[in-house]
Amino acid sequence: FAVTDENGKPYVAEIEGQNKGFFFLDPDAAETYATRVRELQKDGAVVGVRPTTLDAAIKYVKESQSKQDPFEIVPIGEQVRIAEAIKSPDTCDICWGTEGVKKKVP
Repeated sequence: FAVTDENGKPYVAEIEGQNKGFFFLDPDAAETYATRVRELQKDGAVVGVRPTTLDAAIKYVKESQSKQDPFEIVPIGEQVRIAEAIKSPDTCDICWGTEGVKKKVP
C-alpha cells in the first residue's frame, strides 16, 4: 500500500534528517501513516491509501535508492516478531532470514 497525493505520487517524510518514502504491507499501518500525513498537510490536501502490487513497490524501491528520496517497504510488525522468534537460537535448530528485517515504523 502507498500513501499518495491526488495524482498518485507517494508522500515522502523527513526521518532523522533524511527524506524517505514508504510502501506498507499492512493496510492498517498505511492508514496510520496517512492519518499522520493529513495532520501535517495544509487543509484541503488530498491524502489517500492506494493498493499496489509487491513487484511494483520493489521496482520503485530499487529505482529510488540512487535518488534524493529513497523508498523502503515496511513489513507487518507481527511478521517481524515471528521472524525474530524463528531466528532465536533458543527456539529453532536452523535459524535464517531476519538479518535484513527493519524494525522501525514511521
